[in-house]
Amino acid sequence: MADQQARSAPDQPVTTYRLIRFFAPLAATSMMMMSSHSLISGGLTRTSQPEVSIAAYALATSIWFIVDSPMVNVRQMILALAWGPRSFRAVAMVTNGLVIISLAIGLLLSYTPVGPWVLRTLLGAPENLVAPAVSALRVLMFLSIVSSRRSLYQSLLMLKDRTGIFPLTMVIRLGLMVLFVAASLRYDLVRGAALGGATLLLGVGTEGLLAQVYGKRVVRDQPLRAGGAADNVSLWQAMVFFFPLIGAALVGGFLRPALNSGMARSFDATVALSAFAVATSLSWMVISPTQNLHQLTMIWLPRPGGRARVFRFVLVFSLVFTLVIAVLGFTPVGPWLLLGPIGLERSLLAPTILVVRIQALIPLVLSWSEYFSGILLINRQTSAITVGKLVNLAVVLAGVALFHGARLPSGTALGALLQVLGIAGEVLFLYAVVRRAGQ
Repeated sequence: MADQQARSAPDQPVTTYRLIRFFAPLAATSMMMMSSHSLISGGLTRTSQPEVSIAAYALATSIWFIVDSPMVNVRQMILALAWGPRSFRAVAMVTNGLVIISLAIGLLLSYTPVGPWVLRTLLGAPENLVAPAVSALRVLMFLSIVSSRRSLYQSLLMLKDRTGIFPLTMVIRLGLMVLFVAASLRYDLVRGAALGGATLLLGVGTEGLLAQVYGKRVVRDQPLRAGGAADNVSLWQAMVFFFPLIGAALVGGFLRPALNSGMARSFDATVALSAFAVATSLSWMVISPTQNLHQLTMIWLPRPGGRARVFRFVLVFSLVFTLVIAVLGFTPVGPWLLLGPIGLERSLLAPTILVVRIQALIPLVLSWSEYFSGILLINRQTSAITVGKLVNLAVVLAGVALFHGARLPSGTALGALLQVLGIAGEVLFLYAVVRRAGQ
């Protein structure tokens, strides 16, 4: 009973315990989510043509994740705008409109010559990968439906401080994905690259369904937070808030290709790209929770005593997670993980460890990018977030142009350094905006 009263009293002073109780499930969920992609890769390696299946699935997701990226930003829209049933309906209408658009794009890519043209011409896919990639797109086109439900109702649970349910839904998701992959491989239910799409759709759909069922039971018709009288967000206001976030998501989608283009010009491009990919997959297991800090900021900073507590939490978090990655990069733990469980070739160990060491700096900068983004989202300054992503991309592209033709001996170091410097440039811009506005 006391815990329920604490949860229903959003104006209570913010404590470190409440921040940890809110954030720890989000961090655990982010880490488990990273493992779900490894599960899909493991399933694809057991298909009749593993190389074709993995490559075609990668091509399909590289297209569809750009189309689906706005659905992730639905959470920011809910956390910033939703105060009660009316504002929630306005946000839901914008979200449903985006789902319809994404389905139309999916139909265009999956059932017309547009999809094969994009794969052949823009992505340079060989002919043997086009058909299996299209088969995966025909499944992934429904991903926006379930990912939008997940974002809508998980956001409501965040507002009600019920994040403890998230790791449970993720465990159920992983369990069903394992069973589905095993059944598909044994009984030939889904073949090739489509298996990856179907497994991802099942996993995200499971999370979305559980969040919707639990979210509706928790929220019902109650105000989502204190100040329910402000439940007056219109459809137009929701659209004005959200469209710049779509731009930010699209700009962010170009960061990795820009980094890859820089590493592709190094002395040994194949080693550089491979080592960077492996190091990033390892580091991001630790870094991924950082991307939830803007949500913590949006919910807790406006509450009594929230600014000082949230600032200290972000500071400590950034230092601790930097230390964890530094342990991977500067002690035998990292090489043991890479050569043992991950199965990295020894020839790639040195450049991979170099990337991990540089990426240890990412939590120091990304944590503050998320913190300042949260403040700007509270104040509905979403256009500044888009500009911040543009600054990030500009720094990366400037670095790539600066070293163009230099044939650097360590392309992995270049990619990792530009990654850190890009985020640092974004942080400086966001800080300047927040400071100028006196926020």
